[in-house]
Amino acid sequence: MQLSTSEAKIVSDLDEEIMDELRGEPPAIQVMVALAVLMTAVESTARAEPSEARRAAGVLHGLIGLFD
Repeated sequence: MQLSTSEAKIVSDLDEEIMDELRGEPPAIQVMVALAVLMTAVESTARAEPSEARRAAGVLHGLIGLFD
């Protein structure tokens, strides 16, 4: 997945903030929360910007493929 510099900075900041909140939680909870955040972001994007939603869905599809 290729991110712009600004996208990578946002991801890094959010990851740090979320993981600080989840410190001490079991890994399954950490993953569930991360996926819920991702799902919420994709849903919001789909409503606001359908073309970006397709891009996000493609990235999400690639991520899901990692578990196959």
